[in-house]
Amino acid sequence: MPRVITVKKARKDQGSCRCGVEILAGDSYRWWKFRFGGKLVRCMKPECTPARQDLTQSELWIGVYDAEDALAEWRRKRK
Repeated sequence: MPRVITVKKARKDQGSCRCGVEILAGDSYRWWKFRFGGKLVRCMKPECTPARQDLTQSELWIGVYDAEDALAEWRRKRK
């Protein structure tokens, strides 16, 4: 898994987050990069925090994490 780096104050504009918020110079943001691929940038909103599925490129682990999340959700609903 890549390390997620938090920048407190951007020196230049970083583009937009997946939620559509523009990350401008002076804003805080998170970013990470895989060995092969581009830099992924997110704003600091709690809903934009990267999930485990976002931090892997393995289809196997993405499926495992999705199954764990579905099981946890099912257990919450049963209570």
